[in-house]
Amino acid sequence: MDFFEKFGEKFDSFLSSKVKKSKNRVLVKLQKHIKENWSQGIVISSKGKNYVVEFNENGQRKLTECMLSGTVEVKHQHRTLITVGDIVFFVAPQLGTDGKEFGRIVYVADRPSFLMRKSILGNHEDIIASNMQQVMIMFSAMHPQYNLRMLDRILVAVEYGNLETIICINKIDLVDLNLLKKDFQIYEDLGYKVLYISAKEGIALNAVEESLGGKSTLLTGVSGVGKSTLINKLLGMDIQKVDDITRSRRGKHTTTSSRLFHKGEDAIIVDSPGFREFEVWGVPKEELQFYFRDFEPFFQKCKFQPCSHTHEPKCAVKSAVLRGKISHERYISYVSLFESL
Repeated sequence: MDFFEKFGEKFDSFLSSKVKKSKNRVLVKLQKHIKENWSQGIVISSKGKNYVVEFNENGQRKLTECMLSGTVEVKHQHRTLITVGDIVFFVAPQLGTDGKEFGRIVYVADRPSFLMRKSILGNHEDIIASNMQQVMIMFSAMHPQYNLRMLDRILVAVEYGNLETIICINKIDLVDLNLLKKDFQIYEDLGYKVLYISAKEGIALNAVEESLGGKSTLLTGVSGVGKSTLINKLLGMDIQKVDDITRSRRGKHTTTSSRLFHKGEDAIIVDSPGFREFEVWGVPKEELQFYFRDFEPFFQKCKFQPCSHTHEPKCAVKSAVLRGKISHERYISYVSLFESL
């Protein structure tokens, strides 16, 4: 199997279509076909304004550092031009005036899947990674304690980006596991896979290995939950550095940008920087209800259509909340998010 087929789609050829120019993009130019001197690769990390691209040469994985070409054809419609996981075409590295060799990215393929949030730097999008099959959302039982409101927001973003979900709770050695499971039972009832592990103590890592096998997975979560420790355990080496801060009992996550790793021949893991807040971006307000699985049996039964499920009379969703068919806490998450969009 070709390396790039692991992303669920061959990128051997693309249908050209006119792409509008925007001040937020590099100059975009229509290309009629993939040129013979272009090489295909996947972005595995960023390096300043440049990108590290992995490509296959005679069955061997190789890396090259690439800059953006002055003319780039872009097949997606996001403001984030390039992110980790993107399939790109590049021109072979050439010697620059500074004596360094850089390839030039000339084509960025469409993104069948992505994880997007509101940027912490302004009122625009931030694409954390693209072309993954699933997202493992990682929280910790303690230090820092999990935030279910944040989990609900991330779940919306994951489903909006056409990704599958795994919820992973780390540091279970610090709490009563039975009490912990009560808080997440609602998510298991909704069909989400929930894993309970301790990366430090090596508890239940086999369940993580099984969930990652043969798939491409984005690992994301709040700072300090132990993502780097987990990746080090999974890969069997200190790929990601973790500084143990004994006073706060939290790991200092030193990841500053997303990075792609291989686990064996059939699994890919993308580690992303930890965050403190997560705001949904891009989801139309009127479509938010479709990303709450617990609303699905009820939202079509509301008397008034469309219904926002916030103030309308004879709303089937609000009735389900009152009857205990929908979690009150999940409904509060929905209303809070609805008002923020």
